Amino acid sequence: AYGFALGLERLLILLRNGSEKKPGFALPEPDLFLAYMDPKSLKECVRIATLLRDQGWYVSVDYEGRSLRAQLRQANRLKSLFSCVIGDEEMATGHLTLKRMSDGKKYETGVEHLGDILQGQGQPPL
Repeated sequence: AYGFALGLERLLILLRNGSEKKPGFALPEPDLFLAYMDPKSLKECVRIATLLRDQGWYVSVDYEGRSLRAQLRQANRLKSLFSCVIGDEEMATGHLTLKRMSDGKKYETGVEHLGDILQGQGQPPL
């Protein structure tokens, strides 16, 4: 059997890479970019991203296994409104630190209140 699969994040990257050739075409900036420290943290990022996407937020996660530094550079390139790094401590405590990319302001919150911070500081969900 043969098949083909293309993840949503990779499709968005492909569309963004082609956007320079098409004037007037631009993808929206992600409301939140979730970065991770290790594979266990990646699973938590995917879980959080799914919860927020179900609420209508545009959340980006790097699925290519890049270093934390490269992930944060990607967040800048995508012009994400917020970024959040997930590691062992965040998973153990359930407390997250969101950083507003425009001015560096940080917000401490739990997973259940992420949408509230995005609602107050970012764009409302569609």
